[in-house]
Amino acid sequence: MRTRLLLFSAVAIALFGTLSPAGASAPTTTSGDETVDTFAFSCGTFDVWDYSEFSWSGTEHYDADGNLIRVEERVYGFDRLYNKTTGESVEGTYSNHETVDLANGDVTQNGQIFRIVIPGAGAIFLDVGKFVITFGEGLTFLAGHHDFFDEQVEAICAYLA
Repeated sequence: MRTRLLLFSAVAIALFGTLSPAGASAPTTTSGDETVDTFAFSCGTFDVWDYSEFSWSGTEHYDADGNLIRVEERVYGFDRLYNKTTGESVEGTYSNHETVDLANGDVTQNGQIFRIVIPGAGAIFLDVGKFVITFGEGLTFLAGHHDFFDEQVEAICAYLA
């Protein structure tokens, strides 16, 4: 009986999971690469900058009028956090899932946002878990370990000083 239910579920997903609602535009795939160099946070006597190269791949969803309403994508890449004054830097990788919900007006990310590990010292800057940013309001939900969002930057500041 269980095998039959699993088989039925697989067939149903294959048949109905790919159909768009009546009148809705079919989802499309999206992907790309980006490089960003931006201010990350202040360590008091110096600023930390974030040079990041990242890629994304995912799906764009549309409503019945053809308007983009949601984007679901995997985002992955690396960060180089650095002190412009001293030139000290450290790198780490990240990978997360992001949903941009234009209908609800929010962005949800799950996964690694920052992961900076130093041999012999371990993870000195870690931001993993889930967060939601609501358009016009900012951060509205946070769960997990979030050095960046919780402003726990002492270890990374000491390393980059």
